[in-house]
Amino acid sequence: MFQDVSWSIDEVFKSSLCWAKQFASVQKPKSDKRSITFSSLVLTGNWIQMYTDGTVKANFGFVTVGGVIRDHNGKWILGFNRYLGICLVLEAELWAIYDGLDLTLDQGHDKVLINTNSMEVVWAIQDMHSKDSNSTLIRRIRQLLAKID
Repeated sequence: MFQDVSWSIDEVFKSSLCWAKQFASVQKPKSDKRSITFSSLVLTGNWIQMYTDGTVKANFGFVTVGGVIRDHNGKWILGFNRYLGICLVLEAELWAIYDGLDLTLDQGHDKVLINTNSMEVVWAIQDMHSKDSNSTLIRRIRQLLAKID
């Protein structure tokens, strides 16, 4: 049970397998020639990277979000996810960023490069004309961003 929603054994298995594959991909021995491609920016020092995304179960509209946080060398720091129930895609992408930023600050990191596949979310967060946004979630994300680089 996750937040009062029962998942089938198949759904639990698929979700667990996905996280295990992600974790295993960064735990390869140094002799492994494969590499993880990051943005063209070179991050040094205490910069970290956060990757977020959401997914919708097509038949039911159930939404889950999650992400991965890695250090400047691509080493796994932590992964996270959340079941949201039914919501808009924009809200889902915003929740993923909010959760990731909240965890990032809890871990003591203050320099974060956020990677998302939603330009709509980027525009919503960066829109300087909507400082008094009606979205509590956007305002909360901006508050967290003010605490980090």
